Amino acid sequence: MGERSGKVLPIIRRQVIGQAEGQVNKLKLIKRQMYGRAGFDLLRRRVLLAV
Repeated sequence: MGERSGKVLPIIRRQVIGQAEGQVNKLKLIKRQMYGRAGFDLLRRRVLLAV
């Protein structure tokens, strides 16, 4: 079990980190698109709908 978990854990960790980075990139994209267009309420709505 110890040897197997040592090989599986890095793969799982990489997937989790990749998913988090994808969400951060999506948020940054929305913020760039919304820059100067509307207030915080519209930005908040778009972020909540995207996630």
